[in-house]
Amino acid sequence: MLPRSRLRPRLLAPMTARGTRLAAGLAGVAAVALLSACGSSGTTGGAAPAKSSASPSASVLAGGGSCSSSATKLTFWAWVPGMSRAVTAFNKSHPSICVTLENPGAGLNEYTPLSNALKAGSGAPDVAEVEFDELPSFIVQKDVVNLVPYGANNYKSDFVPWAWQEVSQGSAVYAMPSDASPAGFYYNAPLLSQYHLTPPATWAQFATEAAALHKDNAKVYLANFSATDLQWLLTAMAQAGAFPYKYSGGSNVTVDWTGPAQTQFASY
Repeated sequence: MLPRSRLRPRLLAPMTARGTRLAAGLAGVAAVALLSACGSSGTTGGAAPAKSSASPSASVLAGGGSCSSSATKLTFWAWVPGMSRAVTAFNKSHPSICVTLENPGAGLNEYTPLSNALKAGSGAPDVAEVEFDELPSFIVQKDVVNLVPYGANNYKSDFVPWAWQEVSQGSAVYAMPSDASPAGFYYNAPLLSQYHLTPPATWAQFATEAAALHKDNAKVYLANFSATDLQWLLTAMAQAGAFPYKYSGGSNVTVDWTGPAQTQFASY
């Protein structure tokens, strides 16, 4: 196992398509199901949840017509396996709120219709699952709600510092962390044994053994680092303290690919 890393973590972000009409009524929900203040997907309290027109391919996994007709309706887009069980349990314990869980698909299958719906002003879900690296683009476009007025900071201590930092900009908090995990190193034990190597526990050992393995057999490599996988590249750079981007609010963005830490990473 190599040092922990920010590998494709995800979060729950409340979206704003038509204001924050339901904010006050949902302030206490965040601690239970990571659902917070929302905008609107075109659904209204007392009416049946509408199909999210922005993503016609989305499948309903929980909620929908199973809730009380008088409940406040919310639409939630997510793709994490097992989320339907959490939504079902939440709806059961909160009869005055009905969450309809839809799975539009991951990656561009979600982000494209989500962005289009937000720009159009209709069809967006009230809450969406968004990867950490995608959240800033929604923040810059003012598509997500600052959750601090609704008590988000009450749960700050429930998360590791780096996860909370990922959902914050300055004093504002725009989402609740979810599904964050460490990176793992899977290895071929028989192959390492064949070349008298041990599973590397540090990046320094990793480099040494990679070189030794390739020297013994020019056709064998210890691992493949994809140069075109941006998430992997930035994950590794962040772990090495060489993350190239810094944002301090407003239009203050710093991009540094040639500093000492970044150069050391590239040399590695």
